Amino acid sequence: MRRTLRTALVMAVGLTVAEARDQPFAFLSALFAAQLLIKSPNAPSLMQGIGFAIVMTVSSGVALTLCSALLDRPIAYLLLLSLIIFGCFWLLVLGRGGPLPQFLLLCNVMIPVLAVQSADLAADFAAVMIDASVAAPLLAWLAHGLLPAAHVGRAPAQSSAPVPSKAIQSAVIAFIVLILPFAYFMLNPEAASFVILVTIIGIVVQPPQSRGLAAMGLLLGNLIGGIVASMGFYLLTLLPWLGLLFLVTFLAGLVLAGPLHGGGKLAPVFGIALSTFLILFGLGLAPIRDGSTAAFISRLADVALASL
Repeated sequence: MRRTLRTALVMAVGLTVAEARDQPFAFLSALFAAQLLIKSPNAPSLMQGIGFAIVMTVSSGVALTLCSALLDRPIAYLLLLSLIIFGCFWLLVLGRGGPLPQFLLLCNVMIPVLAVQSADLAADFAAVMIDASVAAPLLAWLAHGLLPAAHVGRAPAQSSAPVPSKAIQSAVIAFIVLILPFAYFMLNPEAASFVILVTIIGIVVQPPQSRGLAAMGLLLGNLIGGIVASMGFYLLTLLPWLGLLFLVTFLAGLVLAGPLHGGGKLAPVFGIALSTFLILFGLGLAPIRDGSTAAFISRLADVALASL
């Protein structure tokens, strides 16, 4: 229950504060903070929090610099990004790096795709990534400060997940699933879909054993997250108030994080649903193209396409 409350709290505070500051990608700080809490029941240490912010700042800066230098040489740029993307998937398969490989994927996939559409939009995304990487540990510490562990002491040691017997195959499959739409969007920027790429990243970063849920589990998670996001979005269109945004996000966090932290076979499904909710709900508020109902429904359709 405490982990559920912490997750719901950082989702609500992160999204509401970012929206109050008129950030173009308000969901990122809430998504980062929620992932930090999901990955570990313990609060990040001071060095972990500082290290996380430094790594994400450097990664965003490097991604933006590479984009500026190599965007006019797409073949060389695509080959370099392919090495980076595969390296992130290899770390995920080995169970190393915590949530960082997922965030590195976001930096090095989203910034180039946004840059071929608008250099200013790519710079805004990089700036928000840096801002979110600083805010995420602060939100995690706030949640642990308000809702400390029931028992003082170290958490029991958790055995590391075994490396899959087909680790290379697992990383290669995840790489192919992401690189194909990424390359297509780089070559056809007018068809690029931010939602499709972010959703694919959210799916393929799941542990290989969770991928056994296959299409039904992934579609179910995205369907649940999409439905919850739809309900919240329509409520806010009726009453656009920051207080309601906080309450809707907090309630959604309780609904989705409860089964996630409760364990069980459906826990990975609700992990996908939680990420889908934040992405869809946040993008519904974001000034990308327009925030109309039709655009929101189009984003929901993109989530279904990405899941397939």
